Amino acid sequence: MATNKHSIKGYIGTVGTVTGISEGGALDISELSAAVVDVAADSVAILDATDSSTKKEAIADIVSGVAGTGLAAASGQLSLDIDGCGDATLDVAADTIAFIDEDASGDPTKLESVADLMTAVAGEGLIATSGVLSLDIDEFGDAVLDPAADTIPFIDESAEGDPGKLESVADFVSAIAGTAATTGISNTSGVLSAAIKIAHLVADEKSAIFIETGAFDFSGSADAVDTKVIDSMAAKGQLLFAVLVVSQVANGTTSNVISISSAAGANTKMATDMTLTIANAFQNTVGAPIFMWPVVGANGIVASGGDVYLYAAASAGRSTGAVNYILVFRKSS
Repeated sequence: MATNKHSIKGYIGTVGTVTGISEGGALDISELSAAVVDVAADSVAILDATDSSTKKEAIADIVSGVAGTGLAAASGQLSLDIDGCGDATLDVAADTIAFIDEDASGDPTKLESVADLMTAVAGEGLIATSGVLSLDIDEFGDAVLDPAADTIPFIDESAEGDPGKLESVADFVSAIAGTAATTGISNTSGVLSAAIKIAHLVADEKSAIFIETGAFDFSGSADAVDTKVIDSMAAKGQLLFAVLVVSQVANGTTSNVISISSAAGANTKMATDMTLTIANAFQNTVGAPIFMWPVVGANGIVASGGDVYLYAAASAGRSTGAVNYILVFRKSS
């Protein structure tokens, strides 16, 4: 039988026509056919370090193997996964963050300090110090406050989390003014005004003084004259003293006894009686002042809504006589 001899070189040369194998038998990847890689399904050749053999591995498995902290792999594709980063306490004065530089060609990712970022974002009314923002009302622009239309910020302590909210100046002023009938302060379009009356005085304070004035004419009759001079007191009051000033000389044959009372008929006297002696030229003359002091005890007090009377006892032959009065009270509790 005849034997055919072929050289190894000639054989390899024949094999060299296989795509990717050069004439010398070497791998030439430039000769491989072009294709679109499918990272989810394709594989690549690897050298297995355990036995130095050539094997294949799925691209998806390689990508999963190389995905480290902050990266996630799915179907052969890597993606950023910041949830995978380790926890740390941010040092706003020293740490940095990554950002995309839109002003640079290719929009590269760069680093910036947190402190510089806070300085850049701090607008009107805010300042940044070592990466920490704080409110600085001195930085706000000047303006003329319109209390009828403008608003102010406040912290809502009644809401969960104490959120910051806005309230109109007018509503804020109305809230702090209270009830006008009690405080004497009213609000009109955010502007406060005070109308302090007897009801608004602080009870039992020395400064809580109010007065009642008027005229008492007892000349019309020789009989007793009983006149209501205060109809419903605006507040409970303690009579401190009274001043009667003669405005018309009294006549008749007997002295005129005048009483201050919290009930008709001089039944609840509030002060010592004043006796206007007809024959006393010094006392019974126009312009002469006569003082009356309160009685001891509760009779000197008039309840809120109570009445006060001036009473002139009967005086024979009387046809003239009148006084102007000043009643001085302190509001009482």
